[in-house]
Amino acid sequence: MSTNPHNKMLAEKRTMIYIGNLNYRMEEDDICNLFLNFGPVSSIKILPNDDGGKKGIAFIEMKNGLQAAKAIKFLNGKVVAGRTLKVSVANNRFARTDSTPMQIKPIEVEVESKLKIKKEKKKNTQSGLDFLFDNLRKLKASQ
Repeated sequence: MSTNPHNKMLAEKRTMIYIGNLNYRMEEDDICNLFLNFGPVSSIKILPNDDGGKKGIAFIEMKNGLQAAKAIKFLNGKVVAGRTLKVSVANNRFARTDSTPMQIKPIEVEVESKLKIKKEKKKNTQSGLDFLFDNLRKLKASQ
């Protein structure tokens, strides 16, 4: 079976995706986890508002255009954290007006390290709770 050359070209093309109407509490790893179900994520940027808070808009870059297209098709219109997402291929309307390129933080390795840190914190919290409850049981038994 021959492969469609258009699909092969699209698969090799990096795609920048616009995500709008995000819940302001969503962090980079929350957004990234939505897209990792479809393929590798190269970078992510949550846009800040003028006050330094979150604008409810993010850009995410995926390495594979076909996977990006599937993510867009699946996630556009989905309700996530109480908000209906608007997901599309980023267009020039969102490009900066000056010549400075938008700085996008690479996250391929960072996502793994953030997840590892979260797991470690959870493990430490659990072991701390176990320690607390063990001491409470010993205290109660000694009374």
